[in-house]
Amino acid sequence: MNRTRLIGFVMLAGLVAVPVACSSTPTPGGGDPDAAPTSTTEPTTNPTGTTPSTDASPDGPKPDCEKPADCSSNICLPTGKCATASLTDGVQNNDETDVDCGGISRKLCEDGKKCLTRNDCKSIVCKDTGDGQGLRCQPPTGTDLTRNGDETDIDCGGANAPKCATGLKCGAKLDCASGVCTANLCSAPAIDGVQNGTETDIDCGGPTAPACADTKMCGVGSDCTSLVCTGGTCRAPSPTDTVKNGDETDVDCGGAGNPKCTTAKVCKVASDCASDGCAFDFKCAPRPSCVVRNGGNTCGRGEVGQVGADHESCCATAPVPGMPGVNLGKYGVTAGRMRAFLAAVSGNVRAFIQAERAAGRITAAGPMAATWDPYLPTSFAGGGAGELAEGSQNDATPIAGVYTSVNRHLGGFIFRNNTQTLTGCYVNSPGTHTYWMTPAVQTSLQDSAHGQSQDTADTKGLQCVNYLMAQAFCIWDGGRLQTVAEYNAAWGASTYAWGATPTPKGQGSATFAGNRFPTATDASLRAAGSPFAPNASQSIEFANFNYSYEYPNMIGTDYMVFVGAPGRLRGRGPNGHSLNDGLMEITGTISAPTAATPFASSMTWAKNGSFEGHGVGSTHSSHLLNKYGKLGFRCAYPTP
Repeated sequence: MNRTRLIGFVMLAGLVAVPVACSSTPTPGGGDPDAAPTSTTEPTTNPTGTTPSTDASPDGPKPDCEKPADCSSNICLPTGKCATASLTDGVQNNDETDVDCGGISRKLCEDGKKCLTRNDCKSIVCKDTGDGQGLRCQPPTGTDLTRNGDETDIDCGGANAPKCATGLKCGAKLDCASGVCTANLCSAPAIDGVQNGTETDIDCGGPTAPACADTKMCGVGSDCTSLVCTGGTCRAPSPTDTVKNGDETDVDCGGAGNPKCTTAKVCKVASDCASDGCAFDFKCAPRPSCVVRNGGNTCGRGEVGQVGADHESCCATAPVPGMPGVNLGKYGVTAGRMRAFLAAVSGNVRAFIQAERAAGRITAAGPMAATWDPYLPTSFAGGGAGELAEGSQNDATPIAGVYTSVNRHLGGFIFRNNTQTLTGCYVNSPGTHTYWMTPAVQTSLQDSAHGQSQDTADTKGLQCVNYLMAQAFCIWDGGRLQTVAEYNAAWGASTYAWGATPTPKGQGSATFAGNRFPTATDASLRAAGSPFAPNASQSIEFANFNYSYEYPNMIGTDYMVFVGAPGRLRGRGPNGHSLNDGLMEITGTISAPTAATPFASSMTWAKNGSFEGHGVGSTHSSHLLNKYGKLGFRCAYPTP
């Protein structure tokens, strides 16, 4: 029987392993065994050594709720009372189609959100695109049979849609194929072969005639199809004319033969962007991994859909103190960003790395020895003749092509000789891997279906990932894995990245969401007189430590909820790096960059601790194919 799948989250090999029923929670200088958060008898210890009380007094009144499922609003307050559902509660309830939007509330959903009808969407487009995510609000396009965006009529007019035919609505003559907009309707041009009326040239120019072609006479830019009038003559589009014209997607960039667009400029396809990443909202992403919404543009304070959420690109970087030329990711890599990488290479990580090596783009700073190629996946499902055949962690029976599957690399499956006997990567352990897979794939890997949606999973920090997959991702994204020295420099000289205080307050695995951030805050717990309230020198809001964070509330045995979406906690390093989101981190500091196999080299982990309670300041190491439920990664880049 596979102990990895049966027992789940557990401490590192070499640290003391204690059975779940009698485990204790750790201090910042050490680790702890994993424990099921449904337990109500396990003692907990916070980082300062004080011992909190149990959840409820045996002599006190029974609360109305202990978990969200007890309430019709799906919100159980720290006071044990059910909250009333609202449009700002950060939870999908009532008839909402997604968090705080859709349904009869008529608060319209943004692009990418779930919907049932077009009336749920700000774009007025609710469509299943066949990507496996079901009905979603879609961005406006020129083929969605809807008047939306800046279109003046259905799928025509405005800056991005085709021009409107005669008789359709317009706001200006450039909205019309005829070049004539009269009383807000496209009209047929008056062609008489003579320059007359307000025309600037024969049958063109002026407020009522079509725009003039290049070299024709003009008075202002709008007289010309190119929108450029210089010296009384219409000029051909140029990428230096400070006008969006020709096939440009934004001013002087995008389209064939033009410079590539910078971050946030309008794009249509990846090649329009300097980053080679045209995002879900048709804006150029900072890096190709952040083209997705969930996990690409959802990092920072506040949960997705919550009022006041302050999010930015998950590809944001900040310089590292004392290390010129190093731009370290502000956030750990999300599951959504890894999904973007794998979609771009169709799961064939091996072919990608081999192509990069042939082009001379694999450097000593991001080691990927050619002898490691047989250990890289070639597709999502894997397979193939002549591939390596080896057993798993707990079953020596050889599996042909065991390393060729993306699903094995990022799912609960554990390769041989894993440093941790129990990894917590199987959902049914209990445990989790935040790289979401369909129920069918989960079943094929002898695991349970995820308790949360792919949207939720993609916002979370990616874990249960090994060095090979992490380094390949960073190379594709234009960088490499961070080093231990870079991480430590970003952390600074203090005990915690944000300073000496406040101390992270661990809530322990025996509590429920009403005692954890963001359902609870320091202030709400103190106001309620909760036995789990942090004292004046503690906080549950600065670091995801020892079950101090849970979002959304747990379903079944899927521990995904304890893994933070990067940036949710308040703690930051001196230059703004979010370093305490609940996962220890792989680094590119390895022992043998040219080892014959990944098992013959070891990687060093960063010192930041984990949501389970691994101590802040402790570091560990493991071989390059090692996976662990509390281990993620981040990238460093040569450019901001």
